[in-house]
Amino acid sequence: MAWSYHHSRTNMDKVYVLGGTGNVGTHVVQQLLAKNIPTTIYVRSASKAAKLFGAHQQLTTVEGPSFGEDDDFDTFKQSIQGHTRLFLLVAGMKDFVDVKVRLATIAFDSGIKQMVDISSQYVSTGWRTNTVGDMQRSCEEAVLQLARSYKQQRYVVTLRPSGFFTNHLWLDLPTIQHNHTIQAAIDPDERMPLISVRDVAAAATAVLADPVEKHEFAVYELTSAMLSANERAQILSRVLQRSITFQQIPIVDYYRYMVDSLHLPHLIAYGLASDTHGGQGYVTSGLPILLGRDPETLEEWLESVKDQFTPK
Repeated sequence: MAWSYHHSRTNMDKVYVLGGTGNVGTHVVQQLLAKNIPTTIYVRSASKAAKLFGAHQQLTTVEGPSFGEDDDFDTFKQSIQGHTRLFLLVAGMKDFVDVKVRLATIAFDSGIKQMVDISSQYVSTGWRTNTVGDMQRSCEEAVLQLARSYKQQRYVVTLRPSGFFTNHLWLDLPTIQHNHTIQAAIDPDERMPLISVRDVAAAATAVLADPVEKHEFAVYELTSAMLSANERAQILSRVLQRSITFQQIPIVDYYRYMVDSLHLPHLIAYGLASDTHGGQGYVTSGLPILLGRDPETLEEWLESVKDQFTPK
């Protein structure tokens, strides 16, 4: 597939973004452009990217296929030449580890000096405790070993976010809209780790804007709040100005809701349904250092998206 550049020439580090139209990636691109950092995004749809970001002097859009077959990587391999930083966010389950390692290999071979990799706080819960954590740990270990195998300077900075505030917009949205409830199998007062995708993006952007040597092989766990289901329901009630309650349901019913209504694959639905003990279990105290400000609260985030919870 053809690709083209349309950005201004500059001596600044050029950042390449993979996963730039998703929840986190969109904010990364916006924040990089706000800092006037030359940014290239690899997308499957250039028209979708244009709607998200419009025209910007420092933005380059590369349209290419999904990654899988050998030739799917050609566009990426050609277009990443000349960049020094990479933001990497890979979603999905199929060939997850192989795809991520192959992308990292192409990037480091092309001259990328720093890769900011979005992993998961599930890696911190222990050896093979769940599928997501196992996949991400395998990726972390493989990419770290790869980076250290180069004689030239190659760094990987790993971000491990916890549950996103945006999960409310797909995991809880149907029951909030139709039943004025949030539902799960967890104990009502069991606190779970959460963070805003804007803060995850801000942490990534800060690393990408800093000197490469500052962060080296850093690992940053990202949790801004520990909130129970009852506390989330109270915050939702305040922001939406109607009563939202938490309903604890049997774990099998919650699993079936995610599989039948949300169409999640078994391994993801099983992991979410059975995650009832808070994972990492603490707020990341160093977040204000990374962000240069206090992290966004759930209430602040909900205020910015509350119209999306209007009953249909």
